[in-house]
Amino acid sequence: MNFFIYLKNRTIAILAILAMSIALFATLYIAGVTPFIIWYSICLIVIVAFVGLIADYLHRFGFYKRLSQDLKAMDVHAFLAPSISAVPTTYEEQLFYEALKAMSKSMADRLAKNRAASREYREYIEMWVHEIKTPISAAHLIAQNNPGQATDAMDLQLSKVESLVEQALFYARGAALDRDFSIRSVRLESVVRAALRANARALIDAGVAPHLEHLAYCVKADPKWLEFILSQLLINAAKYRREDIAPGEAEVKISADQKEVSAGTYVTSLTVFDNGIGIPAQD
Repeated sequence: MNFFIYLKNRTIAILAILAMSIALFATLYIAGVTPFIIWYSICLIVIVAFVGLIADYLHRFGFYKRLSQDLKAMDVHAFLAPSISAVPTTYEEQLFYEALKAMSKSMADRLAKNRAASREYREYIEMWVHEIKTPISAAHLIAQNNPGQATDAMDLQLSKVESLVEQALFYARGAALDRDFSIRSVRLESVVRAALRANARALIDAGVAPHLEHLAYCVKADPKWLEFILSQLLINAAKYRREDIAPGEAEVKISADQKEVSAGTYVTSLTVFDNGIGIPAQD
């Protein structure tokens, strides 16, 4: 808060001082007081009022400066009131501080409630996924033990359902990445081939041929999440293949490139490219 903003906020007080000075001038003039005494009295009032305004401004400036510094330095995840070092000394500042404390408590309560709801939802989804996998596996087994055109088609649809179930599980876990990530050194080619095996049926039925290049790198990643992301890309490559090309011409290329950005530090880029139609805007 600069001094001009402070003066603007004290407009009523300044107008009152001005009105009092005019009234005093008129009173002393009518009373026949000498001009020197009149102007001396007016100047004295103005100086005292101005000094008082400056003293009040400096006091408030200290509080608001500390408050502004606390807000700028505050962690975005920190609660508001406990992080404020500015100590209120006036009734107005105390009301302001109490309002911040109330807002902080409300935010903390709401955050705790949302975390609890998110945890319950995640636990429910994980339980549901594990439960639903049992009948899906049983249906897969029935289809494999009774080969035929109808059961093969049903088995394909079951694979799609299984993929969607896994997708729901990963999206639910996405709300708690800090607890679900397991970063370790993995071979990039192994993860890519695992994703291809998991989606081989969809790629074969769509006539999409995979081509792998330069994947002999070890990277730091969560293999489970990396395989899930690759699976989503492979599913889209199969789902949105071009219909105007022969099955053998539809392809998805997966390649990697590693560059040294600083001494001993490497960045690996994984590229997944297909010659399909892309995802339509409505999807």
